[in-house]
Amino acid sequence: MADQALLDEYKDRVETPSAPLLTLADFTNIKLLSEGGYGYTYTATFQRTGQEIVLKQFKVHNEAQEQAINREIEIHKNMQFRFIAQFIDHFREGAYGQIIVMEYYKKGDLQNFIKTLKNKRELADENFVWDVIAQLVMSVGFLHSQRVIHRDIKPENVFLSQYLESRLGDFGLSKVLDAQLSYAKSMIGTFRYVSPELLQEEKFHKSGDVWGIGVTIYELLTQHRPFDGRTNDELQKQIVYENPAPIPTHYSQELIDLTMKMLIKNRFLRISINQLVKEPKISQRIKAYAREMIGGVSQESAQIQYLLEKRLIQKVHKLNLSKFQWICAL
Repeated sequence: MADQALLDEYKDRVETPSAPLLTLADFTNIKLLSEGGYGYTYTATFQRTGQEIVLKQFKVHNEAQEQAINREIEIHKNMQFRFIAQFIDHFREGAYGQIIVMEYYKKGDLQNFIKTLKNKRELADENFVWDVIAQLVMSVGFLHSQRVIHRDIKPENVFLSQYLESRLGDFGLSKVLDAQLSYAKSMIGTFRYVSPELLQEEKFHKSGDVWGIGVTIYELLTQHRPFDGRTNDELQKQIVYENPAPIPTHYSQELIDLTMKMLIKNRFLRISINQLVKEPKISQRIKAYAREMIGGVSQESAQIQYLLEKRLIQKVHKLNLSKFQWICAL
């Protein structure tokens, strides 16, 4: 779980504007974790609690990048959800600029998990794969219910908790949708993971996030990317026109078929989030997660089913959960 002391401090500062902000002096044992085009990530220890966290520092070269960082912070801090990487706080530190404080996931990301499996010559457990699908469907469904599309779903942006639960992270390319539109204009995202419609239409629809889940799950099942052209032109041709290599038959046909439904080229024919929620193996997991999230309601007997469902709905309304979570809980 995220450091509750930090979360409480953040809440206090939001409610009390005069409360002191965090600074780098609040953290010790700062160590570089990774470097990318966006900037740097570090592991660090929050002095007051001893909890290990992640600091994300951005490279800023112009006003447009500054605005993009502010957008990521604004989106991420409002996305408090079990299967989304936990945003804890943010602050500005002189020449270091904007810094985001996030929960640290010692199990790493799904990309490293896949590499480990490949090195050990092992396959992902099918139950684990179904868990990942359900958790990503819930996180993306939650984002879409908040009119946010992620636009960059891939294994390296799916973090793993201590108990190997998925946490969708990296909101650097996320887009808040216009109230009248279901797509966001622009050609962005890691090229190997972009959807056919983005390459053809230069528009990113919500269905593109389903494609991202599909590519991620395909890679988890096969341990290689579905499209791996050597040049951008070759890669674009593969994504738009060619089908990926078959998924190993070690897995159930149900899982293979569902993964391929997420990789249908035509976005109008591709399975949607609402349809994914209704898939039996996903639905049963979502209901279990939803009950855990609102207080651990269990179904002990058929005779009290009605009362349990009534109690469940009352809890959902009391907690003011999103419409998507409410649907999942039923």
